Amino acid sequence: MIYAENRRNYGQIDCPAPTILPAERLRRTRNASAAQDLLRLGKGAYRMNNESYSRNNELTDDGAAADGQYLQINCTGICAMNRSFTTYRPQGRRDYYLLFMDRGTLEVIREGQPQVIQPGHLVIFHPGETQWYVKHDDSEMVYYWIHFTGYGVPEVLSGCGLAAAGIYYTGPRQDITEAFREIFQNFIGRDSCYETAAAAQLLAILVRIRRSIDELECTRRGLIAGRLKASLNYIHSQYNRPISVRELAELEHLSPSRYCWLFRQQMGLSPHDFIIDLRLRMAADLMAKTDLSLKQIAHMVGYDDQLYFSRLFRSKRGLAPKHYAQSLLNLMDKEQ
Repeated sequence: MIYAENRRNYGQIDCPAPTILPAERLRRTRNASAAQDLLRLGKGAYRMNNESYSRNNELTDDGAAADGQYLQINCTGICAMNRSFTTYRPQGRRDYYLLFMDRGTLEVIREGQPQVIQPGHLVIFHPGETQWYVKHDDSEMVYYWIHFTGYGVPEVLSGCGLAAAGIYYTGPRQDITEAFREIFQNFIGRDSCYETAAAAQLLAILVRIRRSIDELECTRRGLIAGRLKASLNYIHSQYNRPISVRELAELEHLSPSRYCWLFRQQMGLSPHDFIIDLRLRMAADLMAKTDLSLKQIAHMVGYDDQLYFSRLFRSKRGLAPKHYAQSLLNLMDKEQ
């Protein structure tokens, strides 16, 4: 049977439990295409369409910290509820916890301050942090949740700009909930690489979250995320030939002046400086990976005049190309 202790552990319900289906039967009858588990309670019944999947396949899960794994999912699932409840873990857990709202509202209390979260909000709790949230009414509410751990988690969260515990907003995102369901599928199938695949899906979720936040920020600033995609792709494929601003602006159906303003806002550089930077990065890469001459490299990245290329490289990189190439050779000798 599913006991109150386990429900409290997962933070999904805190109320009496009359007639409940056996846990093993619940696990075997889950349908990954929708949260279809039904608790039948007689008169005054309410429905709780929940799913939960645990790495150790046990009813209880203490949120173990996996110091030997880069990224590991301990458990994950959905909480779908149309009844009031409270989750309160004063000591939190030993792993990280991400909660993503899909429907309805939930009140989250952090450092004594309540905040109502809605669809598109997510909360990240760190290990040992108090987890306290309340549903006050009987309206429909759905959230996706995941507990994860590993020595690489701080690096991953930092890389996605999500290092700080707290509340973030992406807006409603079906792609994020679909990625959660991909994780559920891996836990259902449990093939030889399900844990690696599930961890990869978690990375994808965190990246989607970051990009969704960035898209909202672009909208707030009057920009459009991905607005320069066509011209940026063109620059990266044609950087070694002359490229005019007018040519790039036409690809985005903008005037040259509007294009330059938008480009600088999004990329932090003018189109001209961005192309120069890309050419010099490609030149540095060729110096590191080939034995081509500086004249050949200069020509390959778009400069027929080697002397001009050398002056430009030195002004931007602080070293003449030949000294940069020599520093790479010295570094390789030390490593050997």
